[in-house]
Amino acid sequence: MNTYKYIAYTKDNIRSSGKLKAKNLEELQFLLKEENLILFNAYIYKNFMIKIFNFSINKNSLIIFTKELSFMLNSGLPLLECLYLQIKESHNIYFSDILETIVVDIENGFSFYHALGKHKNIFSPFYISLIKVGEYSAQLPLILNNLALELSEHEKLKKKFL
Repeated sequence: MNTYKYIAYTKDNIRSSGKLKAKNLEELQFLLKEENLILFNAYIYKNFMIKIFNFSINKNSLIIFTKELSFMLNSGLPLLECLYLQIKESHNIYFSDILETIVVDIENGFSFYHALGKHKNIFSPFYISLIKVGEYSAQLPLILNNLALELSEHEKLKKKFL
């Protein structure tokens, strides 16, 4: 029997996530269906593996996340709503899991940069520092846009020389 980390939705499109023990994905889907949930995504949860391999996401995903977050904030959406949308639209369940912990930290009163700082294997000190500046100066959308451009240029240069 495996422990699965899942993301599911109700018929009213309300998101639910958690961990559940099941023999396989079919059983997981059946158990969720009994709770009136429709399975969206799932993986076998092995917490020790994430810690051993120091999981990270690829840089292009981080650039896209940063650009999209900038656009959403610039359009007037609140930060938490932007993060919920990012979680919902993310195809990387590991990154969704990290974003969920960031949302929980923000809901518990931590600043965005502080919540990001707990995931230094994904967000560099440079990234976190710029987010802090953006939060303190109330210029987060602008900072995120500039950060996305900087990360993109860095990746282009890296590919050019490697």
